[in-house]
Amino acid sequence: MAHVEKRGPGRWRARYRGPDGRERSQTFDRKVDADRWLAQVETDKARGQWVDPAHGRITFATWFAEWMATATDLRPNTLALYEYLGRRYLLPAFGSTELAKITAIDIRRWLAGMRGTKLSANTVAKAYRLLKHVLRRPPTRD
Repeated sequence: MAHVEKRGPGRWRARYRGPDGRERSQTFDRKVDADRWLAQVETDKARGQWVDPAHGRITFATWFAEWMATATDLRPNTLALYEYLGRRYLLPAFGSTELAKITAIDIRRWLAGMRGTKLSANTVAKAYRLLKHVLRRPPTRD
């Protein structure tokens, strides 16, 4: 059962058990923040959208390699294109960044930078779509 407990003056710990059975927690300065966070976690679990927080700590490069290795439904030409786009445009920008630290503004800056070059609009669109596909499926391994 998820709950919030007082951990000293001005400290609150929210605890929950993930779908994998492991207990997780996070500490907050205000009880209202702990309650909100816990409600969001429970909502994500109910919708089937919960992602283990530890998986957000892997780098984009590691996740991209895993994603590519499991992309079995792609034609050879598409796979080759994705490998090229990843190597040329995605990995230099996001490769060493942890997945959980890639924000929407980071992606918007990258996209604006891509559009500011002499690249064709088609290449920029393909690289953006690939980034979107890769980030849409977060790691789910146990």
